[in-house]
Amino acid sequence: MLRPVTVTLLVLLAIVTVTPVAVLIRDGRRSPAPSDVARRALRHVTFASTVAAASLAAVLAAVATVPVVAPALPGRVVALVPMAALLAYFAVLAVGELTLPRPTGPLREARVVRRSPADVAPVADRRLVQAWAATAVGTALTLALIASGPRSVSRPVGRYEMVTSAPFPGWLWALPAAATVGAALLAAEALTRLVAARSALTGVEEPWDLWLRRRVARRALRSTQLVFGLTVAGLLLVAGVGLRGLGGGGDGVQAAPESATHDSAGLALMVIALVVGMVALGVAVRPARDPAPECTPVLSSTVPR
Repeated sequence: MLRPVTVTLLVLLAIVTVTPVAVLIRDGRRSPAPSDVARRALRHVTFASTVAAASLAAVLAAVATVPVVAPALPGRVVALVPMAALLAYFAVLAVGELTLPRPTGPLREARVVRRSPADVAPVADRRLVQAWAATAVGTALTLALIASGPRSVSRPVGRYEMVTSAPFPGWLWALPAAATVGAALLAAEALTRLVAARSALTGVEEPWDLWLRRRVARRALRSTQLVFGLTVAGLLLVAGVGLRGLGGGGDGVQAAPESATHDSAGLALMVIALVVGMVALGVAVRPARDPAPECTPVLSSTVPR
């Protein structure tokens, strides 16, 4: 028999996984498409985004349940799972872009337009991703400098004595976190360039094709900032737990007086972690004010490939 806590976590996991699927499918059906090619492209992009988002949401929800269902798993390994899921998310979106419907027939035509990542990726979202990346790396390195060991933190309780508390995000956490954030940042940039450089859709006007590109790039950037934000929140949460343990006397190897300063600092970090996670989630799910333009099918302004 499953325990009530396990059943509750499984239900929450299912809700977190199904919710983005329902939102993306509904949004795809409501978006206007000016032609059959546009409708096929919209369905294709919606399917790729749905598969990617559902997988990413499931992994993030599963990581959140690890302290309850699998507390023995190494924390640094668990911390790297969301980044790996984000890279897989990019891969699914990239496959969706590379397999979009292409021109068919004996004479294939397409518009030739030079675009840059700035044309398809909202400036605010790009800057937010960069800010979160810098914050995640800075947080990881700062906590590593505070740590007394690869995964612990200590405080003196006498002239020669110290007490230690773990876990704490030391260098064993900081270096992998910084490396994976850098890799995810490069992957996000590569995906944005792919979206900007792919062939134009035939049978639709340029504004609608550009809107579809922005749609994919925006989702990728928002998911990236979500994972980066949750990484910051996770680091702060673990650090808060470690400091509170230190305030309570550390590892218990020897008697040590409690430290209200360390306990308060740990509690403050845990509260900040909750706020950071909620902010990242709120940014990821906020509605996009970018409605699809009303266009009519066009076949002009094309050049032979």
